[in-house]
Amino acid sequence: MSMTLDELKKRLKGIVPVQLCPYTKEGEVDIEGLKENTKFLVDFAEKGNKDVVIMTNGSTTEFYANTIEEQKKVIKTVVDTVAGRIPVVTGVSQPAARRTIEMAKYAEEVGADCAMVVLPYYHHASKEGMYQYYKTVAEAVKIGIMIYNNPDVSGTMIPPDLMARLSKIENIVACKDNAPNAAAYAWKALLIDPEDMVLINGLGEVEYVASAAYGNR
Repeated sequence: MSMTLDELKKRLKGIVPVQLCPYTKEGEVDIEGLKENTKFLVDFAEKGNKDVVIMTNGSTTEFYANTIEEQKKVIKTVVDTVAGRIPVVTGVSQPAARRTIEMAKYAEEVGADCAMVVLPYYHHASKEGMYQYYKTVAEAVKIGIMIYNNPDVSGTMIPPDLMARLSKIENIVACKDNAPNAAAYAWKALLIDPEDMVLINGLGEVEYVASAAYGNR
């Protein structure tokens, strides 16, 4: 069973490893290797008493190179292996809202705690289009939604005022922010109520400066 939204917000902190996707020599997803990697991270969290959040089926997991069925297999393998011991955030991004919703519903069905969503990466949405996209996906599920603000892959950056507006949608609980601008990150942190949204540094080498300067998380 997925974590409640309040529990998820409290536990989205600490070390957030983004999983690689192991492959066999034949080019198939290596399920046993994925289980082994997942168990290692869970053991690291439990034995070391560390705050760890597993992030899977994202860019580093090469979701874009896998079929939908392979992506679902990755998500279910990780969720089943973790078995509720630490939070699991899983990427569900696809080029269209309908397909993203399909993946988000699957993540919810198998027990993921949070679905990570990047903007569609073909046509670039307007500001209102971005809002409606995330609102539509969020309303389709009950689990947490993490916005992945990654202009390098989507071609569009979510501005601070829009991020603050999105944070007021109940189950949009977090943002992994890859904005390549420390000032933009700091401005988001000032506009967003931390009770609404957890900000996670996606580009720590840039955004840590803003976090440290403003005392943000």
